[in-house]
Amino acid sequence: MFGSLPQEAQGFLLRRHTEMERDYQAKAQQNATAVQFTSAVGELFQDPIIQGSLRREGLTPYDAIHQLLGMHRRAQTNDPREKVNLLVDIARNIGLDPAALFATSRQDGAAPALTEDDKRNPAIRYFADHLGRTSTEVQQLRSTVQQLIQGSQQQAAEQQLRVTRWGIDSFAEEMGADGKPLHPDFDRVLPQIIELFKANPQRDLREAYQTALWMSPETRQAQLAATERQRQQQQANVRASQANRSNVRGRTTPVTGKAPADNGGRQSLRDIIADTADELGF
Repeated sequence: MFGSLPQEAQGFLLRRHTEMERDYQAKAQQNATAVQFTSAVGELFQDPIIQGSLRREGLTPYDAIHQLLGMHRRAQTNDPREKVNLLVDIARNIGLDPAALFATSRQDGAAPALTEDDKRNPAIRYFADHLGRTSTEVQQLRSTVQQLIQGSQQQAAEQQLRVTRWGIDSFAEEMGADGKPLHPDFDRVLPQIIELFKANPQRDLREAYQTALWMSPETRQAQLAATERQRQQQQANVRASQANRSNVRGRTTPVTGKAPADNGGRQSLRDIIADTADELGF
């Protein structure tokens, strides 16, 4: 059915198929990445303590991740006052009195250190130790999230590589209606195809294959020879068509030709021309 279509229609179908396949691969990659990320992060929220905490606070897993990453971003600031405010918020979130731990009214922005009297106070020392453990846990959670993100990115890259290899293998092994490979020189021009994709990873594989055929000296010579054979065949067809048009009358005399006039075995020039014209079909 494809072979019976005009060349323009065949080109449209090939382009449309390539576009649909590219769109499918992109969506499959996006879906796989989303599922992998959700599965990896979802395991963290199966912890009973975390579930209970989120339930008491009325937070969703999305809210918790957003809050945690917001704290991470604030911790990376160069403003000391913002870092102090972050510690104050952490203390408040875990049920501690920030005023008992920090002098938040200071305007110089520096984080106050505990005095010797504060260190001897059991309550303040307990809260300070608790805050230190909480900060450590926050750092560990941040590290865990970072590892999850990196793992997700690696898995997405591996998934994309598998999809890309599948597309390349399908293209290389594609067969025509007659059971013959549509791209028989794929392995031969693979180095040129790799070179083209290094220059432009977004190029179309079908177009890259045709360009690679011309880049390779061996396949280029075969293409030139095929073009020359096609040109010679076209010329032969034209000559045959012209001969057929000039021979539409056919023969006007039998194959054996017209018997020569009986004048001593000799013919006139006019008789010779007429007999020759009859034999040629004019």
